[in-house]
Amino acid sequence: MDILTLADVTFTNFVKVQALEACILGFLCFLGMVIFRFPYAGAISVVVGFTALVPIIGAFVGVIVGAFLIFMVSPVQALTFFIFFEIFLLS
Repeated sequence: MDILTLADVTFTNFVKVQALEACILGFLCFLGMVIFRFPYAGAISVVVGFTALVPIIGAFVGVIVGAFLIFMVSPVQALTFFIFFEIFLLS
């Protein structure tokens, strides 16, 4: 029973921290996108935050989706968004 309790507490804490990290990443993404005046700041930030729930590769998937959406408006801004994310949010 002790092992199951420890596993439950450990898994619950992991999920809580992963959700907190996703919220922080989504908020920072929104803040940076508003400052740099990227299009679709709210929608892309939600996508990045939601996909960040997936460990390791989730945030990258969100950035690729966001860069594609921005690419439809301006290819230069899409490249700038990708560089912004790599420099400021993943360092």
